[in-house]
Amino acid sequence: MTKAVRLKFFTLLFCAAILQSHCTSLKMLFSDPIPPKVSFQSITFKSLSLKAIHLEVTLNIRNKNDFPLQGSNFSYKFLLFNNPIAKGQIKGPLILKEEKATEVNIPIRISITKSLKAFTKSLENPNPPPMIIKGEGVFDSPVGGFDIEFSEKIPFNELRKSLPL
Repeated sequence: MTKAVRLKFFTLLFCAAILQSHCTSLKMLFSDPIPPKVSFQSITFKSLSLKAIHLEVTLNIRNKNDFPLQGSNFSYKFLLFNNPIAKGQIKGPLILKEEKATEVNIPIRISITKSLKAFTKSLENPNPPPMIIKGEGVFDSPVGGFDIEFSEKIPFNELRKSLPL
C-alpha cells in the first residue's frame, strides 16, 4: 500500500468516525423536539391548619426526546367545580432526562373557606367532577425553546381518599 493510499484510507476512516459521533447532533438539528407528556400520578394529604389544607400532587412528566430538556417558568392552578382553589409556581429549573419519566411534586395550599365550600358542594353531588390541574411552562432544548400547556384531571375520589377523615 502506498503512502498516498494509506493517507486516503485513514482520512476516510477518520471522517466516518466523526460522522458517526455527530449523527445524534445532526438528528437533533433536523427534528423538532417532542413536547413532554404530563400525567397525574397521585395526591397526598400533608397537613391541616386553621387556615388551610396542604396537599401534594405528584405528576409524571415523560420526555420522549433523545436529548434532555430543561424547563422553567412553570405556573399551575387547580380547579374544582370550575372554580380556582389553588395556584402556584414550580421554583427552580426542571431537568427532564432523555427518554425518561420524571416525578414532580407540586404543593397545594387550599384555604379552609374554599375547601369547605368545595366539599359541601361535593356532598350534594354523588358524582362530583374531577379536580383539574392546568399548567404552562417553557422548555429549552439543544434545538431551541418551546412552550407547553397541560391539563390533567384528578378524580375527586382520589382527593377524598387522601384526606384523613
